[in-house]
Amino acid sequence: MVLSAGSRRRPKYAAPLLSPTCLHRLSVPGEFAAGLDDDAGEEEEVRGRRAAAAVVLVVGPLGKVWRVELCRPLAGNGDGEAWLDGGWAELTAAHGLGEGWTVVLRLERRGVASLRAFDPGCCLARFCIPDTGIKTKDRPRFIKLLQQEDLEKMKIPEKFVQQQLTETYTNSHQNAIIVCPLGKFWRVELEREQPDVLLRDGWLAFLAAHDLSEGNILLFRYEGNMVFTVEVFLQNGCLKEHKTAALYLTDGPKGLSNAPQQSKLLYSSCVCSFNYGSAMFLCKM
Repeated sequence: MVLSAGSRRRPKYAAPLLSPTCLHRLSVPGEFAAGLDDDAGEEEEVRGRRAAAAVVLVVGPLGKVWRVELCRPLAGNGDGEAWLDGGWAELTAAHGLGEGWTVVLRLERRGVASLRAFDPGCCLARFCIPDTGIKTKDRPRFIKLLQQEDLEKMKIPEKFVQQQLTETYTNSHQNAIIVCPLGKFWRVELEREQPDVLLRDGWLAFLAAHDLSEGNILLFRYEGNMVFTVEVFLQNGCLKEHKTAALYLTDGPKGLSNAPQQSKLLYSSCVCSFNYGSAMFLCKM
């Protein structure tokens, strides 16, 4: 059985823990800005400085399209700097975003990005309540900016635990199962320290294997049954890339195993596996 890693993920940018300034003017890395719009735009004065400004479209969490100015200094006046300005403040205000929120922008195509917002509790914000019995498109997510205290064991946000894990987490020795893009299955033990749930045994090895440290951003998507997919962002907020292999699963005398094949470049989205008896469930972002 093969799980191909050949397709490149869409570029993303994560801006954690927004400051009051970021609610009016959001800085974005030059590499993400270049993918969003490589047109120089029209020259104009933006907040007292000469800059090139181009209009891009940002699709909000409720599907409304917002026109936002993407600004960059004129040649020679900046080193890859870019920022979202005109229209950005209106977008954040309309969705009630405030200090301590986090946003993730995904490039959909040239000139168009979609936005997800995470509340101060680090959970994916729901801007409307679906009717009873109707499943929403977005699976539960939470986002973490790694701090020094997260490098030994990482606390899952309390709000996420209350909303998603209370019924599933039934004993003190359960494992979360993560299959990373490098082709290895990771089992990380969950530890209960009332009222917290922590990723502990196996977590340090996972961070070390993926060269993750303070300042990296991790976006977790919950698949159910203590299975998570994870996206990894660099300290500058851009999605991390890995040289990795397609994942081949073989059923040998010792059970299922993986055999890495040809190296490929892909963005850092993880695949999770969940074993139940003799069955295996695989999920790819």
